[in-house]
Amino acid sequence: MASENHPQWRIWLHELLHQEYYDDNIQISIGKIAEDSYIAINEYSNATNIAIAVRDVILSVGATLSSINHKNSMYFTICNADGSTSYILLEMENVPNINKANWLNRVGLVSDKHRVNVYLSVMVPTNEIANNICKNIFSIGVGNKINFLHTYMYFVHNTR
Repeated sequence: MASENHPQWRIWLHELLHQEYYDDNIQISIGKIAEDSYIAINEYSNATNIAIAVRDVILSVGATLSSINHKNSMYFTICNADGSTSYILLEMENVPNINKANWLNRVGLVSDKHRVNVYLSVMVPTNEIANNICKNIFSIGVGNKINFLHTYMYFVHNTR
């Protein structure tokens, strides 16, 4: 039995998508992550409009990642045909030279390996409590909204 004192969601999807790559292949990895996000959202919720928007934003935000600018994020909403709002949190990071401790890398026998991580949250609230949580997350000025969301949900709305 659902309680109106707890947030309720039509979609509550949180994913970590990552891809390893070698020098100068970051955009190929971002393209694979974008397609993986499209598949994950469609499998979870069959929400093609959300999946397309997220895929396109990953490609756009991913184009700005480099070894110098190794973190980027975007937070946005989508108004759905049924009048509901989808809240999307997207945080990306490029982790350079993840194999630097490998002795083969140190002596130059293997190329530098890097990793792109994409933290993705898609939420579609169905009651006022859930909608207020989303609005609050979007209004705060913390750097990592996804981490803040999970911490908040754990301590404030834990259903254990």
